[in-house]
Amino acid sequence: DVMFYTGWNGQVTRVTGLRNVYSQEDVSELEVTNILSSAGAAVTGLSVDPNDPNHVVISVGGYGANGAGKVRETFNALGSNVTWNNIWTGNGPNGLGLNFNNIPCYDVVIDANNPSTIVVGTEFGIFVKNGSANWEISNIGMENGPDGVTAPVFDLKQQFRSSHPWSNITNGGAIYAGTHGRGIFVNGIASDVEEEELVAEEATWTVFPNPVVGEELNLPTAGWQGQARVEIFDLTGRRWVNDVINVGGVDRVRTEVRELPSGYYVVRMSQADAVKAAKFVVRR
Repeated sequence: DVMFYTGWNGQVTRVTGLRNVYSQEDVSELEVTNILSSAGAAVTGLSVDPNDPNHVVISVGGYGANGAGKVRETFNALGSNVTWNNIWTGNGPNGLGLNFNNIPCYDVVIDANNPSTIVVGTEFGIFVKNGSANWEISNIGMENGPDGVTAPVFDLKQQFRSSHPWSNITNGGAIYAGTHGRGIFVNGIASDVEEEELVAEEATWTVFPNPVVGEELNLPTAGWQGQARVEIFDLTGRRWVNDVINVGGVDRVRTEVRELPSGYYVVRMSQADAVKAAKFVVRR
């Protein structure tokens, strides 16, 4: 029933009443409201929380500082007096020497599985905010090191729909990044689980059931002794599970996944001198 749109004029506009529009004659019944009169530069991206239409985040382009912020968030986008808050704050992550407030921002996504996670495409790649006041650079897979800058990311899209009996969504939660000159990337795990480890281990470590529709995931433990750490990450890098369990003398262990929403995950089991990792899917 509601649509938001932006433009180079720096405005954000809300259109209400779309469910009642069936022909050109009905257009006059639409309510068109300007909910941001001027962002100070072009509004380059807008993301609506799939779980809460009042929660909207915008990105603002342009070099140079913007007093109201390059990334702004509101929790009353459907209200009569919409309030925007600057969440693009700080000195920049990891001592990169970037003038954080001067970075052009090109697009934004509110993670459908965790609305406190905000993903922003910028002139220097992707920055992620995981529910804290701090932003972290997240260019693993697009750059040789986890903290390096990369090509501009102009477009971000997330598959926010999940699989149902009448559909076959296999990439739920995946975020795609369109870059300048380097093609399109799909996100992997933004943690210290290296891509090489995942590729090598997936062939020899099969967790089950996969997809998971119940409350437990089985992890094979043949050849393991003592205790091991079990971690589960979603594809934004958020860690959902962090347990130490006894893996000796059994052929498998179970870990609870009842709190995990639908989406793609990576499970890692590690000891001081060994690590196993595998991808799995949760369907609710």
